[in-house]
Amino acid sequence: MGPRADLDDQRSQYQLAFLKRTRSSHTRVLAVTVGSLHVAFSRVVRSEHHVVVTLSKQVGALPMRRNRKGSLEVLLVSSRDTGRWVIPKGWPAKRMTDSAAAAREARQEAGVSGNISPVTYGSYRYQKTDKNHVRVIEVAVYLLWVKKVKKRWREQHQRQRAWFDIDTAARNVREPRLRALIARFSNE
Repeated sequence: MGPRADLDDQRSQYQLAFLKRTRSSHTRVLAVTVGSLHVAFSRVVRSEHHVVVTLSKQVGALPMRRNRKGSLEVLLVSSRDTGRWVIPKGWPAKRMTDSAAAAREARQEAGVSGNISPVTYGSYRYQKTDKNHVRVIEVAVYLLWVKKVKKRWREQHQRQRAWFDIDTAARNVREPRLRALIARFSNE
């Protein structure tokens, strides 16, 4: 049994089902607490509705550098589905450490490489919602001090990338905990 089997066990532990009944179409806010995890989401509920909530784990890189003036900058990439600004992130790999998997995501999604911290800097959560399924994804974030920026990279036709100063980067991301992780650098 490896790390992937542990992740599958954890994922199945947190699968929950909710059944809500309503007479007409309207928005309801559903919320549940499992251990320290609190999930809240709103969706349109029509007649009997079955919603499955799943907790999953991803790894992400927070690419950083100092510009010519010595100020810190953060590299953000656009998400493929909504175009919002995010950090490079993806699924952990069976034969890689989580920090190495985060570095791989930075190479593929943003075309950057450098020195990645072996220890997590922090984490944040976001939600992905499909028809009857809500996935709450916990992202472990690793600092990546960028040494090389490629002109061509794997996902360059699917995403935009841009360097931002700390305050602008924090304002541009939607997830509050990711915003807080970036904002920690604002005094440097």
